[in-house]
Amino acid sequence: MTTALGPAIRRHGPNGYDPATRRGDARARIWAHLAENAEQRLVEAKDRAWLGEVAALEDGIKHLRTSQAQQLLWSGSNPFAEQGPQ
Repeated sequence: MTTALGPAIRRHGPNGYDPATRRGDARARIWAHLAENAEQRLVEAKDRAWLGEVAALEDGIKHLRTSQAQQLLWSGSNPFAEQGPQ
């Protein structure tokens, strides 16, 4: 489609969905899987008293959660938008 200012850039793909949103959903599932796996490994490390592993996993989980939050913000969805003031 052409407008008075030139060709219009279509945000959505030919099937009517936004490909970037679809990739974002896939990434969100991957982040969730990685965090869940790391938390399971953290439980095992605590049970076996692997203190170095516990510290590394706790740090890794913190970074995974930060990355998940950034991914949500970059994808345009705000998990806090529906929450009212507290």
